[in-house]
Amino acid sequence: MNMKKFIISIAVLAFASVMTVSTAPAHAGGTCTVMSFTASPSTVSSGGTSTVSWTTSGCDTVSITPSQNPDNRPPSSSVSTGALTQTTTFTIVGHTDYGGVSSPQSVTITVSGSGSGGGGTSGGTCQPTSFTAQEYTVQAGDSTVLHWDSQNCDTASIVPADYPGDRPPYGSIDTGAIDRSTEYTLTVYDANGNIGGQRFLTINVVGSGQGGNNYCQVSSFSANPSSITQGGYSTLQWNTSGNVSYVTISGLSGNQNASGSITVNPYTTTTYTLNAYCNGGSNQTSSTTVYVTNNGGGYYGSAPQAITTVATVLNGTEAQLNGIAIPNTTYGTTNAWFEWGIGTSLGNRTATQFVSSGNSSQYYNSLIAGLAPGATYSYRAVVQNANGTAYGSVVTFRTTTPPPQVAVHTTTTTTAHTVVVAQSAPSSLKLSVDSSADHMCIDGEIDYTITYQNISKQVLKDAVLQFTLPKEVTYLQSSGGNYSVEDRTITIPLDAIEAGEQGVITVRGMVNSSAANGSLTVATATIVYTDVKTHAQEDATAYALVTATNGCPVVGGSVFGVGSFLPTTLLGWLLLILVIFGLIVLGRQLRKKSDQK
Repeated sequence: MNMKKFIISIAVLAFASVMTVSTAPAHAGGTCTVMSFTASPSTVSSGGTSTVSWTTSGCDTVSITPSQNPDNRPPSSSVSTGALTQTTTFTIVGHTDYGGVSSPQSVTITVSGSGSGGGGTSGGTCQPTSFTAQEYTVQAGDSTVLHWDSQNCDTASIVPADYPGDRPPYGSIDTGAIDRSTEYTLTVYDANGNIGGQRFLTINVVGSGQGGNNYCQVSSFSANPSSITQGGYSTLQWNTSGNVSYVTISGLSGNQNASGSITVNPYTTTTYTLNAYCNGGSNQTSSTTVYVTNNGGGYYGSAPQAITTVATVLNGTEAQLNGIAIPNTTYGTTNAWFEWGIGTSLGNRTATQFVSSGNSSQYYNSLIAGLAPGATYSYRAVVQNANGTAYGSVVTFRTTTPPPQVAVHTTTTTTAHTVVVAQSAPSSLKLSVDSSADHMCIDGEIDYTITYQNISKQVLKDAVLQFTLPKEVTYLQSSGGNYSVEDRTITIPLDAIEAGEQGVITVRGMVNSSAANGSLTVATATIVYTDVKTHAQEDATAYALVTATNGCPVVGGSVFGVGSFLPTTLLGWLLLILVIFGLIVLGRQLRKKSDQK
């Protein structure tokens, strides 16, 4: 074969292998049905709690009301109601990512001695009750009508819209001409301007309008294989269409090409979310899950895991203990609690909490009171099920002195892949932490990206961000703030965060050689701020869970530099070797001809 043709053939083959991606069809919408919705127990004493459980078919998410955070719950799961003081009726509605909704189902929990009939909780909490569209699919250039309703709310806003804010708490609006698929967000506010909740729906656009400069779409996003054993690898593949600028994938740092693939090595079952960013400023998302089994082949049977995270000191006499539970089982009951005490003692125990079965990490917390101002306390997370009892590391905190006289809101959480995201209630600040890889390589480096955004309509003042590295990681550098070696914490004063303002902080560390192979590490980001309207101190907390390992796949690029050009598959390495070999042969041929001349 002619040497030039040989080298060209190698180059074409290598280019084709890099550009090949999955063209599997995107998830199609279907009927969304709530199969079951139950409460256990169905009768409690005043101040008691119950657990509501549900299963669905064809649904992507569900909303449950009344609830502090009603939307975007998983299609099948369970959740604690929290303390109940009166008989309450809970209603569930299933949703699809394409705008479909199920018929609602309700269950009533009777509170003995409350003397009140079902229907809502006390206190008149502001919350959205519905957000629907007259048509969920329209032709390019057409419009549809959005309808919304809420309870105990004062105003609402809908974005995107020419007139987004200060709408009545219920009503209808014409979207005007739509030329591309658009996600609309309903946000409701109480009389003090605090966010009561949000609902989301997407209007899909078909026709010639999608050929415009602003149109983009996720055609496919899949994992192959979708199920692996611990230590195995899966390849995420995606394809987009339209005017896509770049895509990002949750849990992986750096921007990715509009279409491509990447190898991941999750330690536990992980859901990855792909965001495709259009040049026009909008974005489209899609998710896929890699299921991780134990070596026995089942999604259960492993001992649970408990992770103790940073405590939230509320004032001189109260603190919120925070932890993460990983049940590692799909059957039976998993319970979680905290052991705590003054100094190094752990003689006290918080109330037991129910944790949903599965392999996902679940955030939980407990409020303790009656503490001594200016004292040092210790605590640890405990998780227990039929496969054993797990104890988290002992963490210390110190109460303030003198105690500040401020109102405090507890935090609530949602979970996505290896990142646990927590946001304050009401949801004024959105906070997340992403790591540069699913695993951290012992003696290697790891990058964290902390992202925050003020999603309220008011300024959040006196904001301070603190990011605590896991004990397995030594600090190298960050894009801002001052680092304390004593508590492994970077402190960054943010001052006032304007409405809609967002920011990004990057941190790089070195994984210590003493880190245990297979150990699960946790990095914690916390922002404390003051609401200018209520003058209440609030906080948001987020975690990144990463497993330390002796071997790491090459994924993504560093947030401090460019990504690696090296291949991540056996075929890629073979092609690179062939290309290098071809270039060596060509060089020798050219040198021989030069010597002959």
